[in-house]
Amino acid sequence: MSAIPRMKRQPARMMLLAALFIAVPCLGLRWARFTAAAQGSLTVVNAASFISNNVAPDSIAAAFGQFNTQNNQSFDASGVPLPLTLGGVRVTIDGVAAGLFFVSPTQVNFAVPAGAALGAGKRVVVTGADNSSREGAVDVVRGAPGLFTALSTGQGTAAGLTTFDGVTFQPIANPDGTERQVDPGTTQRPNLLVLFGTGWREARPGSVVVTVQGVPTRVDFAGAQPGFVGLDQLNIALPPELAGFGSVLVKVTAEGVASNSARVRVGGQLTALRASQINPGQAVSGALTADDQVQDAGDGSGRSYFFDAYRFRTSEANTIAAIDLRASQFDAAVILYRVGGGDILEQISADDQTGGLGNGNVENNNALLLAALPTPGEYICYATSSDFEPNAVGSYSMRLTTHASAPLAYSATPINASIQSTDITTSANDFLDVYWFNGAQNDRAQVRVTSSDFAPYVRLSRNDGTLVGEDVNRDLAGSAQVNATLPETGIYLIVVTPFEPNKSGAYSLALDRASGFAGAVEASAAAAAGTGRRTSTAFSGRAQVTRRAPQPRALERM
Repeated sequence: MSAIPRMKRQPARMMLLAALFIAVPCLGLRWARFTAAAQGSLTVVNAASFISNNVAPDSIAAAFGQFNTQNNQSFDASGVPLPLTLGGVRVTIDGVAAGLFFVSPTQVNFAVPAGAALGAGKRVVVTGADNSSREGAVDVVRGAPGLFTALSTGQGTAAGLTTFDGVTFQPIANPDGTERQVDPGTTQRPNLLVLFGTGWREARPGSVVVTVQGVPTRVDFAGAQPGFVGLDQLNIALPPELAGFGSVLVKVTAEGVASNSARVRVGGQLTALRASQINPGQAVSGALTADDQVQDAGDGSGRSYFFDAYRFRTSEANTIAAIDLRASQFDAAVILYRVGGGDILEQISADDQTGGLGNGNVENNNALLLAALPTPGEYICYATSSDFEPNAVGSYSMRLTTHASAPLAYSATPINASIQSTDITTSANDFLDVYWFNGAQNDRAQVRVTSSDFAPYVRLSRNDGTLVGEDVNRDLAGSAQVNATLPETGIYLIVVTPFEPNKSGAYSLALDRASGFAGAVEASAAAAAGTGRRTSTAFSGRAQVTRRAPQPRALERM
């Protein structure tokens, strides 16, 4: 698609004039962003974002400090070329005079000279009408982007427009500066965002990246906006997968330097959830791409995650599901949902690290979700990236297996079983067995595993993947034990493994409800001293996937 003709934006330029000349009522808010400059000093910031430390050549900057203007008044430039003296005030950067937009006793808006030399600590001098001077320093870099916002605060609604055809334009903001709902468009008919800012026109081709709620977008144009000194423009395609997301964050990165975040409200309905069929015992290969479905982090951070969805059914009660997701290009995560009435998804469990269980540690970033499914039904699983890696892309493989497993009961006869090569296997080649039981809040559960064939590792977790306790080879005699007061009523999982690749052997498992833990360590994660084996800290020291269940959306039916 060709770039939108840039000369058709008289309304946008008029809107931006008000944004650039910071009104007196806003001064208090803007000053709140900075520590008051010491006598004789000043602070230089990007005039759109109010981010300090660096500016770009041919961009718009602002200096904050105490300045002497004629009659202590404020002055606006009347036109172009910009004056080099305004209200008796002059500005130089590294000895080069800067054009002035606006001066006041506390703020000066100026154009960084187009030929400003790149480098750190460039000297900025503001000379007042009485020849007094204030000095500061700023780094001049090739890209230092900032997005203008509707209320000229560097926050809130972006200053910009939307258009489907480059002829008819709609504002992003309402007259009061709040977010106006914009059409999300479609892949076939994209809605283009026209955003305004400063600091990216000198960036090298390909170095300007724009994300909307973390999703990289197609950039049709990133450069100077003719007709206004220092003003830059972006033409980007709104990702249609964000339909129905509401208020989303837009951010620009140029030459590796990030801008402020501005908001756009995306209207429409959430896109229908597309899920491919997967059957127990089946393995699939796929890839996360920037064109995939998008899941919001749900915490207001602006982070989001690409995902592929798969559906399966269970026909028998009391089933253990194991979903093994492996990826070398991103930190893998699996999220499992049950499909409820009205196709509402109820989150069952999530995992981003069990697949890495290896030789006494977590060896890789693969996922292995384990969950008890007491009742038959339809389920959806997401193949995605972990909370620590939003918007990751790359290929993956996934395998679903299910296993019949009746729930354990407290104080039942110990189970004599064995770890075998045919058991569930992690990507680091640890074999493991999984059990489940129904526990009540404040139950004092005691899980003990003994083996003469290997030094066992035992893990107790809630069915949603949250760790309750773990132990490795607790007493030097081939046993491991977890004592835990259960935090809530519900399903709990027990995982037993040698925690050693390709290791098998017999063991005994006992589950009891204790009256107390006198002389025992509760929710132990301590390994026996001197064994040379390390206890796993991967679960107790690192958060599981914490994304909320997705907003209700239609489930696309074949």
